[in-house]
Amino acid sequence: KIPLHIHVQDLQPDAAIDLGMIRGNLLKRVLFGLERFSYTVACRVSAIGKAMIETIEGKGIPKEKLSLFRNWANSEVESLARLGTNRDWQRKHPHGDFTVFYSGNLGEKQGLETLVEVALHCQKNRESIKFLIAGDWVKKNEINRQIEQFRLGNVSLIGVQPLTEYIRLLNLVDVSVVLQRKEVKDIVVPSKLLNILAAGCPVIASVHQDSEAA
Repeated sequence: KIPLHIHVQDLQPDAAIDLGMIRGNLLKRVLFGLERFSYTVACRVSAIGKAMIETIEGKGIPKEKLSLFRNWANSEVESLARLGTNRDWQRKHPHGDFTVFYSGNLGEKQGLETLVEVALHCQKNRESIKFLIAGDWVKKNEINRQIEQFRLGNVSLIGVQPLTEYIRLLNLVDVSVVLQRKEVKDIVVPSKLLNILAAGCPVIASVHQDSEAA
């Protein structure tokens, strides 16, 4: 009899189905059944985007039970972003290379093959652009394999970084990228976008043009 509040960051069953990761009708019914049961027994359901709220309402959950509760930028980001120095910049850019930064999950939803293709194009055209990828998840081994296969000397893959190092990198790179496959559209909202903007780092978002992220 304890009140339950469910806060939804990702609509995972919808994402898995839209990305073609789940095809069996029985499994779909089980997942959606568990999801709807969870929302039904909860006294409050919140989500991080308006379109996500509408999707949950479309699953038969009363509107009065739903709340919009957006993600926020970490309060340390703006202050720590100012700690970068010219000496850091020179050490990071000894030859004046333009650096593109991706940080986050290396999963199905992100479509990181796009970034690999861009890196390959830049290398073939001998453009002085470096790519730094920081993160982990199911696509990490595949990305490593592609880096080796195409001999991408312009791509560095590092693990998940502590907050202070992540913010330092945001201050040093030339641009950050946010990647989201168009199939997922509004069932997820990339919250990293807020921290990138809070740090004052230029950002390129490869997302569905009609999505909330766009």
